[in-house]
Amino acid sequence: MNPPVHILGLCGSLRPGSYTRQAATIVLDAARAEGASTALASDVELNLPLCDGRPEQAAPGAVIALRERVRRADALLLATPEYCGTLSAVLKNAIEWIGPEILAGKIIGVVSVAASTSADGSMVALRELCLREGAWVIPARASVPMAERVFGLPDDEFSRLVLAHLHALGTALPEAVNRIDQNCTSRGSRS
Repeated sequence: MNPPVHILGLCGSLRPGSYTRQAATIVLDAARAEGASTALASDVELNLPLCDGRPEQAAPGAVIALRERVRRADALLLATPEYCGTLSAVLKNAIEWIGPEILAGKIIGVVSVAASTSADGSMVALRELCLREGAWVIPARASVPMAERVFGLPDDEFSRLVLAHLHALGTALPEAVNRIDQNCTSRGSRS
């Protein structure tokens, strides 16, 4: 029997109790309900110095530890708040430190969260960045516009619909890993 799919979540907001962290937690909980093992990187792990192009052997210890956690994960959940129409600097910096040599072939699910009526700018930017790094971004995604309303009034019809997308992404992520691994077993490695 294969070990459970392991999904590591990276949250692009360092604010305690952020809506982005809440959204990531919902996705990871749904993945866990599907039998996956999950973890959410801590704020400390993502509070990295700015990526400055130094060689890998000169990377700070926190970067080396994060790279190893990402390397061991079967899939990543990347969650970003929308700032100025795009993803957060915290998440972009982490992605830059992790680098294409680790992200190439990695299966990724994405979540974007915004205070406004659209979180599309950050969703598009995050998906494009991951694809440029060689990752496999699954088609299922979750966008959380009007986050204060969604998390403040979870029983509202609109909120239930948005939260259902978070649950669906949590279900789709381990399923995608299993399907891709099954196909790659007969054709070679996915990475």
